[in-house]
Amino acid sequence: MTETSFRWDFVISNAVWIFGLAVVLAAFGWHDFLAHTRKKKLGGLLRGDSFLKPLYGGLTLVAGGLALSVHGAILTAGFAAASFGCLYVFVKKCVVGSQETKSGDEERR
Repeated sequence: MTETSFRWDFVISNAVWIFGLAVVLAAFGWHDFLAHTRKKKLGGLLRGDSFLKPLYGGLTLVAGGLALSVHGAILTAGFAAASFGCLYVFVKKCVVGSQETKSGDEERR
């Protein structure tokens, strides 16, 4: 008898990029809903941090999951570089954005 093993590493790596894609699509869907309910332009909402943070977070997961899923060295390096680039922008938006909010609150007092 031959024993077959289930490749959990494929499942996990594909789950990461699929979850990231779900985050990106949810961000687009939510902001499209906000544009219709608040009668605002979608373009203006898509430039805000409430959209860009989940966008870059989701793109980080997509690129990271694809880097784990592909088998070619060049593709893996490209997706890993894209993932780190998106992670850099995501962290910068989260950290710098929260520091600007704190300094703005202190200036108002």
